[in-house]
Amino acid sequence: MSGGMSHYRRLTGTLRMNGSSPLLEAEDSLFFRLTTSENLREFDGLHVIVEGSLAGTDRLQVEWIGRQAV
Repeated sequence: MSGGMSHYRRLTGTLRMNGSSPLLEAEDSLFFRLTTSENLREFDGLHVIVEGSLAGTDRLQVEWIGRQAV
C-alpha cells in the first residue's frame, strides 16, 4: 500500500464544532477534522464513535457517526 491511500478507522472522542467545521477530539488528545456533507451540530460536545476513511494525518471522511454510551 502506498502512503497516499486512505485507511478505514473507527475513532472515539468528543465532537467539537469549530464554526461550521466539526473536529473530533480523540481520547488520546489528537484532533481530527471531520469531512461530511451532514450537519453534525447535534453531536457538538457529545462523546461519539466515528467511522470513516483517514485522508492524511488529521482528516477523516465520515461514513458513520453515533453517540458513544457512557
